[in-house]
Amino acid sequence: MHGCRLIRDMIGPEKTLKMDANQGWDVPEAVEWMSKLAEFRPLWIEEPTSPDDILGHAAISRALVPLGIGVATGEQFLFAPMRVELASVNWCST
Repeated sequence: MHGCRLIRDMIGPEKTLKMDANQGWDVPEAVEWMSKLAEFRPLWIEEPTSPDDILGHAAISRALVPLGIGVATGEQFLFAPMRVELASVNWCST
């Protein structure tokens, strides 16, 4: 939280902030952490959970809609259009 506050203070409120969890959370952890980090107004969270967990990404994406936070998947997923459709993710980074 401290690091996010420092970065947001450095870049100011008008700049876009994107976050990356590096596949480090399970679904409940991702929703919990991003709920706490919502005050920093991130555009998205990239790879909040395992890239193989399509349904997990969908659950995270749905949970973050009210917070205005999108979900981005990693570039290692071979069928990006299918992932976007199935998981309702907002971005697929390449």
